[in-house]
Parts: sequence; C-alpha cells; structure tokens
Amino acid sequence: MGNAYYCLGQYQQAIDAYLNGIQINANVAESHINLGNAYARLKSYDDAIDAYSKSDAINPDFLQPKLNLIYVYSARSKLRMR
Repeated sequence: MGNAYYCLGQYQQAIDAYLNGIQINANVAESHINLGNAYARLKSYDDAIDAYSKSDAINPDFLQPKLNLIYVYSARSKLRMR
C-alpha cells in the first residue's frame, strides 16, 4: 500500500502505510528504506536519516541505505545554508 501511495506522490499516506508495516515486522530493511524515501520527499531529512540508519543496521551489506544517507545529509546541509 505504501508503494502505491508513494507512486501517486501521496507521501504522508505512504509514510503512514510504511509505519504500519514496520509495526508488523520491524526487521525488513526495505521497509525502512521506503519510509526514508517518503520522508526525504517531504524534506523531513532527520526522519529520513533515522529510517535509513535503521535499514543499515538491519542489513549492513545492503548498499542502498548508505547511498540514500549521502543524499539526505547533503540535502539537509544545503537546506540549512539557506
């Protein structure tokens, strides 16, 4: 459900759906990445960093959360420079 909302650009609804999924099973790295992506779209960079970090802790061999962390740290610093 979260992915459908995300594809429609309904990021807050996607966040709610991803959080519901995480409540059911918090050990799915992809769920945390998807959650982080939705937060990033809303420029909630601290929340995105938290989600990506949780994904990385679940599966340290997974490259995607590391790449996404680079992006959100950069975006957050640019936002703070304004």
